[in-house]
Amino acid sequence: MAEENLSQQLTEHLQLSEPSSTSTSTRGISEYVVTTKECHKVLVTRELLLFIFCAMPVRLVLKMRLVCRLWETILQDDHTWKQIYESKFGKVDHPLFLEDQTYKSICIFKEYHEARLWSNSSITTLNESSQSLTRYKLFGDYALSNQYMYDILAIDVNECGIAVALVSQKRLVLDEEAIGGIRVVDERPTISNVDFTLVPNVEIKVYVKMIPFGNNNDKFDYYSCDIQRVTVSQNDLTRDANWVKNIVRIQFAHDLFMYSSDISLGTCKIFSLYKSLGNFNVRNPPLKELATSFNFLVAGTEPGNFQLSTRASVYKHMATSLDLDERYKFDVIIPDVEVISQRIYTPTLIQEVIKGKVTAFHMEQNDFMIVGYFNNEEEATLRAWDLRKIRHLESFESQEFRKDIVQYVAKLPAKAQSFSVRWKNSSGEIQTLSITEQEKQLQVSPEIIVTCSGGHVLIFVPDTTILKSDNDKETIQKLNMIWEVRTGLTSCRLIDTRYWLQCNYPSNGNWIFISAKQTKGDMKVPVVVQFCLTETSNTGSCYGYLEIDEYNPNKEEIKPPNPYIRLVHRTFTQKIPHSATIIQAMPYLPHYFLIVYQRREPDVIRPRPRFNLIVYDYHNTNHVNINIQSSPLCFMVPSGYIMMATDGFKDDIVYIPFPNLKSRGRLSRVNSTNPKQNRPKLQPDGANRIKVNRGPGGKRIKQPKGTKIDKRKHSSKIQYSVRNYDIDYDVDYDDEEDYDYDDFDEF
Repeated sequence: MAEENLSQQLTEHLQLSEPSSTSTSTRGISEYVVTTKECHKVLVTRELLLFIFCAMPVRLVLKMRLVCRLWETILQDDHTWKQIYESKFGKVDHPLFLEDQTYKSICIFKEYHEARLWSNSSITTLNESSQSLTRYKLFGDYALSNQYMYDILAIDVNECGIAVALVSQKRLVLDEEAIGGIRVVDERPTISNVDFTLVPNVEIKVYVKMIPFGNNNDKFDYYSCDIQRVTVSQNDLTRDANWVKNIVRIQFAHDLFMYSSDISLGTCKIFSLYKSLGNFNVRNPPLKELATSFNFLVAGTEPGNFQLSTRASVYKHMATSLDLDERYKFDVIIPDVEVISQRIYTPTLIQEVIKGKVTAFHMEQNDFMIVGYFNNEEEATLRAWDLRKIRHLESFESQEFRKDIVQYVAKLPAKAQSFSVRWKNSSGEIQTLSITEQEKQLQVSPEIIVTCSGGHVLIFVPDTTILKSDNDKETIQKLNMIWEVRTGLTSCRLIDTRYWLQCNYPSNGNWIFISAKQTKGDMKVPVVVQFCLTETSNTGSCYGYLEIDEYNPNKEEIKPPNPYIRLVHRTFTQKIPHSATIIQAMPYLPHYFLIVYQRREPDVIRPRPRFNLIVYDYHNTNHVNINIQSSPLCFMVPSGYIMMATDGFKDDIVYIPFPNLKSRGRLSRVNSTNPKQNRPKLQPDGANRIKVNRGPGGKRIKQPKGTKIDKRKHSSKIQYSVRNYDIDYDVDYDDEEDYDYDDFDEF
């Protein structure tokens, strides 16, 4: 629109200024005066100024406010900076994505500070001699620096540090001189080097490494908790890069972790860090689930049977016994999933058949267990158990504890795929919980978020209605659905927010983050979706949809019984390969959104997972061009991320902090040594005394204070100038670190 207005005005100006061949010299002079006036009108129009500002660097636009009062007025309008931002960086879909920032503050941040702040998080990863990095050796002198043979099994972040479980893979070969006739070769097994006729042909070794926070004197301490020799096939190496996770499984629980060396046998061990405590074996293998929370350890088997024990019980009874006795564990059984016996072919051949199936499982950190399953009638069901009131028990011989367990039940429209729980206080605010806040953990109430097949996202809250209550049995309550959102996507899964801090949650709305698959042509591309739930006074259920690829359930042939409202949303999809899997996603406010994805290397002969960290502009979802290498390990914590085995340091784990965005805020400027001075009011007659630093030959030099320059005659620069305070022309803002804009309303 601005360019059209500019073109029209320039055309009119040219028509006015074109002289006639029959004009006299006097007429030519008068037309020249008219032309000058019209040209002046064109130059001061807002459209032309916006066109000029959008083509200039931001640092030069900031200096243009000193030209005249009109230019300062235009540059004080954030609509001007909106057009400058959109021309340089992209369009913001909705004002909510500004995250309480102005367009002007975002432009200044990206111009002066973005590249410098991220330089410590990108360039230093390539510099082995950098002293700003915090390095942790995995295995010290035992490290194998020739190639990567370690895969990540599990990661946990707690108050002490980061616990990492790794597994090494080495191929086996026949050797008559070796003990047992088999020798271990320090090479990662691939299709080209594994002897598939040898049984076993691969050795795996599981390690646990603890990386303490704030401790640079790492002593390379690690714990080797298991060694196995297994047989792998060609399909194991080609089809599944994570085949080793199908053999062993590990789950951290703050200062404990559970490890299963063979899930088919149901064997499970409990370790404290660097010490074995005992066995936690299940009765009816195979082992399907391993999970932990602040106070519980869970092992799940088919068909919907779960054995649980508390942290207090483990520490007390495993001090004197190697195996955890059945008296110190209790069962949670899904009542409407049964095992029946069927006769096949002959009366003597009987096969057990499970009616119903568990499709999703989640153990919330605050001792809240959720299961999604199909019951005996093939109905999709959600069932949850609130275990917070029995967290300190050490024995379960008596069944009186079950009256303190609250069970919740709800029906689902489709198969459950993932769960998440948000804890809210009495005021409805989302709370982040830690293991030490015991009282706070009991005072919050759960809000259960479920993703189902078909792109459904549902939100449930507990209802006061009691469906069943016995003195010696669990209390069963109903769950009320308060939101149903249709996304039009597939494979929707909720983003894990356990490691987020309160500052990671956007403060300007009720936001939900999911990963999903979006159909583009004949491919399904992984995306991360952010959408906002609207505030409503309706006490019943609310229905919404995301208009992705023009999806609208209200326009379907079979219209839904309740109208769906369009929700504010946006997707992150740039630079994510179609074969990738989203591992983590986290807002780093106020300017960034971070995504970690996992992919396989394209070479089928050396399949191994690789992790990549992508940085997006939070305001417009565009990819920020920051060079961060891929790695066999990349894991985000709220203040930074850890990487393993970059090109600069083989077999190291390196902690790299994120840029400190908060240091550029208002508080640091208010407390600075040069507080902002009140600007004197500009007098219309130009009576203000202005210090202008000029030297011989037009060179601007700094003059002593008190130097005064009288008003210049026949000049509008004094009358309309905004330079109503001392200006130091010698300050050059070409250096990014020296520039500090003095408006308090900035970032």
